[in-house]
Amino acid sequence: RDAEGNCIKDNYWRKGYNWFPTMVNFLYGHVFFAYVKYKSLADRFIDGDVQFEFENKADFHRLVTLIEGKPEGNFMKKRIFDFLLRLNNWVVMKKFDAELLFFRYTPDDFRTARAKKVLDELQANYIEVLAPDRKLLLSNLVRRKPYYFFGGLAFKNIFGHSYRIEGGDPCKKVLFAMAIRRIEEMMSSFVKEYRRHCAAMKGKNLKTFYGIDDTHVVYPILYACQRSGIRTITHQHGAAYNRKHASYIMEGIRKEDYKWFEKIIVWGKYWKRLLLDNSKVYSDDMFIEGASLFEFNYSNGGEVRCQPRNILVPYEFLTNTYKVGRFIMKFIDLGYNVHFKPRTDEALNDQLEAYCLPEAYVEKMKVVPHITPEFMQTIDIVTGTMTTLVYQLLPYHKVTWILDTEYRYLDHLVEEGLAHKVRYEDLDTLDERYFKKTEVQARDFFNPEPLEETLRKHVLHGASVAGEKGMHSVDITTI
Repeated sequence: RDAEGNCIKDNYWRKGYNWFPTMVNFLYGHVFFAYVKYKSLADRFIDGDVQFEFENKADFHRLVTLIEGKPEGNFMKKRIFDFLLRLNNWVVMKKFDAELLFFRYTPDDFRTARAKKVLDELQANYIEVLAPDRKLLLSNLVRRKPYYFFGGLAFKNIFGHSYRIEGGDPCKKVLFAMAIRRIEEMMSSFVKEYRRHCAAMKGKNLKTFYGIDDTHVVYPILYACQRSGIRTITHQHGAAYNRKHASYIMEGIRKEDYKWFEKIIVWGKYWKRLLLDNSKVYSDDMFIEGASLFEFNYSNGGEVRCQPRNILVPYEFLTNTYKVGRFIMKFIDLGYNVHFKPRTDEALNDQLEAYCLPEAYVEKMKVVPHITPEFMQTIDIVTGTMTTLVYQLLPYHKVTWILDTEYRYLDHLVEEGLAHKVRYEDLDTLDERYFKKTEVQARDFFNPEPLEETLRKHVLHGASVAGEKGMHSVDITTI
């Protein structure tokens, strides 16, 4: 609380919005999760016992930079970048007359690739809303594609509150103080960015803002759309709708204090239930049960063998990869065939190196670039600790193991009887209970409706699509 006794979460109202909830994702994922993960090193750094030299700018580097209170990047370069970003957005809004804003992180974002493909097949007329990237921004100033960039910079903290941080660990006091300073800078930037988007949208023919269910960077343009009378609809992109994910649950935040998308397309009724059961910021009428952004064929996944021997291990970037690597070694030692499913947005060698495996074990793993029904017929056991892929493979009715690490993200699947929690020290002595396969109704998790139909009904309804004679308005539901 501040000197007047006001709670921190009530202190950041501007332009009719409470901006503190927009920081929950950052605090949860980039500050406190990182601190818990690297606590011993972070505490030594705060106490002045150690200094670090970095070869990259990953999570721990960002945590140390936050603790130091250093600004990120060169001030003059940031000002120039900010000017070019505003120039690009002004040109794009002037040149392109679209009714749909399509929010995604990058032009090749795998999360929204299928949605983009379907929108293009439907000849939708849209402007892509993308994360600011230096090379992409500079090239777009020349090539003039319909790329509108979110983001922006504020060079002044418009809040500057002072709080009493009493009791507790001295290191945590430092962390809290620096975290508050950083989120005030970020919220100041958000408020400024919001004003810019409002100005850019003024007088435009925009009707719909559609994109993935981000809870980190979307708020300024989302709020600008809502203030400009543009309807907003989001699409579930992952399995984050459980009580472990703070920025979707918003524990302790009142519904009236938090504004998000007006409509949420979820993959099935299971995900709707998770949010409504675990959070107070949503209402039943916000949800639309529609198609998944990812395509899986659940027609034939095969049967689990009497002596299961084929294990699927998906790459997971947030988990304790060293500990999962010990599981992989043990699986191989016990005679299991380990199939490794990498992500598409990171180099394969980098993903394999994260598990700290001896080369002899890496050579025994089989890399699987794509999941198909034919491949799933050969798999007996699916493992994981946090990845969405575990959920996506439940309808194949395989044995599902949640590996015991510090990461508890999938524990509710164990509690619901949809998976087994497996400890490393028990792998030699697992009994038949741990080989009971998962039984679920696929449509509860993944609505079978085609993505084309979902986008027609809920995103492009009344929007402009390209026809042979140019742009015209179409009520898609009459087709």
